[in-house]
Amino acid sequence: MSSFSNPKINPIHGYFLCISGIFSLSQIASLNILLEQAKRDALISTVIGSMAYFLYAYWIYRIVKNQPPNQSFLDVLECKLGSAIAWAIRIWIALHLFCEILVIHKNNVTWIKSMILPFTPIWAISFPMLIVCAYLAVKGIKPIAITYSVLLPAITIFIIFMAVSTLKYRHYDLLLPFFSEGTMPILQGTVTTLRSGMPLFLLLLLSPHIQGRYKWKHHVIFNIVVVFFFINIVAGLLTTFGPFEAAKQRFPIFTQWRLVSISSFVEHLDFLSMYQWLSNSAIIISTSMFLFGELLTSKQRHNKIAIAAFTTVLFTIVELRINDTDFLAYTQAYYYPISTISILCWTLIASITTRSRGTS
Repeated sequence: MSSFSNPKINPIHGYFLCISGIFSLSQIASLNILLEQAKRDALISTVIGSMAYFLYAYWIYRIVKNQPPNQSFLDVLECKLGSAIAWAIRIWIALHLFCEILVIHKNNVTWIKSMILPFTPIWAISFPMLIVCAYLAVKGIKPIAITYSVLLPAITIFIIFMAVSTLKYRHYDLLLPFFSEGTMPILQGTVTTLRSGMPLFLLLLLSPHIQGRYKWKHHVIFNIVVVFFFINIVAGLLTTFGPFEAAKQRFPIFTQWRLVSISSFVEHLDFLSMYQWLSNSAIIISTSMFLFGELLTSKQRHNKIAIAAFTTVLFTIVELRINDTDFLAYTQAYYYPISTISILCWTLIASITTRSRGTS
């Protein structure tokens, strides 16, 4: 079977799909919450949260190494405890995937509507992106992974370009003094940082679609890149805008992009952030749509119906024009804590289920 006819992806592609979710959640939805929670100590929260993320990443690696080939922990759970419990968890995870993508897509639409296309109707922003994502989801996980493999090099170049271009605006004395906000803001920011890395849980759901085994060196490299991204992006915002001004920004990275220029003749390069953000968002939305259908049905026809329903409901909710302040407050007060606890519960279940197989 050729590599193109084989519907499965290699482990590196699995990491790529996870990084699209981590980038999207961090840049679009999490950063302003982190900066508002921890303010000047956001960097301390990020460092501590990154340590917690490393522990979580190691936990995930142990689980995926113990999972049987071509099966996820849900398949093993169904064999051991029956379909009722397994289906309850499947529906729970599917609901989480929907809410996760709602948060990302709603923030994307708000960003484009408020910052770039203020006179464009919401449906004209939301509909084209959802159609592209649904099309990729119906085509399968391999086209999604290949698409992101093509997009990722440019995304990486743009991230590095923005970081280097804004070095001249950074004032590192704005990071001091450390530990000035108290214990609780630091802990809240730590949890937000950890939550930003939790799309790594997708590795457990993608296991049936992975050909080959995950390697420790790839896992380490991937997570070092993620942690470097976390720390660099928070340090960049704090040293560029200061802790209080950065916390006021709705989309702080986009504001940072507006500082980028090439000499005095080429300015307003913030349009490059559209490629960066929309590419990451499109891939994680497509992946979540695909997994949503996989969790709820094994038949191709029913899978397409599930993806169509996912797309329709998502489009309808975004079109309701929910107040952005209320939506942000809901995300911070309810969604993040509940989803963090949920993902930890699923990871614990996966750990117990795979460990009982007697492999290591």
